[in-house]
Amino acid sequence: MITIKRQDNRGRERQINKKVVVVMPAYNAEKTLEQTYNEIPFDIVDEVILTDDCSKDNTVQKAKELGINHIIVHDKNKGYGGNQKTCYNKALEIGGGRKLNCVKAGFAR
Repeated sequence: MITIKRQDNRGRERQINKKVVVVMPAYNAEKTLEQTYNEIPFDIVDEVILTDDCSKDNTVQKAKELGINHIIVHDKNKGYGGNQKTCYNKALEIGGGRKLNCVKAGFAR
């Protein structure tokens, strides 16, 4: 949870608490998922969502081993855009707010 301090229209300071959710659309990301996951700044991140787009490798098993709580598995490949949409819908469902950002599970530094 991030706390943001802002002034309202009367000049009074108020705090706004924001839940931070990382969404990870994944397809055949078994080899890079762990490194990518370990680079998430968990001091500010509240939830992680991984959506597997019908991978042919062990992406889902790796996500479970890492302890990712929100894992969604497509029964057929929906393409990158469809995978992102699933992630974002889940983020909104669990209270991720209106500003969303995406971390690709297959792209570790």
